[in-house]
Order: sequence, then structure tokens, then C-alpha cells
Amino acid sequence: PKPDACLANGTTTADCWTLRPLDKYVATEEDIAFATEFIRWNNICSGIQRVDACRTKDGKLLLVELEDLNPYLSILDAYSPQ
Repeated sequence: PKPDACLANGTTTADCWTLRPLDKYVATEEDIAFATEFIRWNNICSGIQRVDACRTKDGKLLLVELEDLNPYLSILDAYSPQ
């Protein structure tokens, strides 16, 4: 059942969702090109960037979140000889 329907009839949220194993997703060339645009735009010199997107009903990609994961940046800056 849809979550809204579950909550409307008093069923708990946990009962509304059924977890299942995820199928392996193989990115298309379009997916990779979409993510690459944001990676190039962001232009960090080290670390990991994560590009989260979803597909709209018409199949287009929509950016959800762009995140920099660079745990060493602040440590390197703190010990910089400058």
C-alpha cells in the first residue's frame, strides 16, 4: 500500500514499506554525462563527490543533491606550513 493510505487508516509507517534487495543499476552514458557536468562544475581538487539524481516521469534526470566528501581537507589546512 502507499504510505499515505497506510497512515490514513492507522497502520504504522513500518508496515507501509517492504524492503527488497536492490537490483544492480548499470549507469547509462546519459547518466554518466549528467553527473560529469556537476563534477566538472564543482571543481574540487581532491576527495569524493557524490551526485544524487532522480528520474522525472518523462525520464529526464533531476539533480537532488551534490555533496563533497573530503574528510582530509580540514586536517591538511590545519597543518599547512603557510
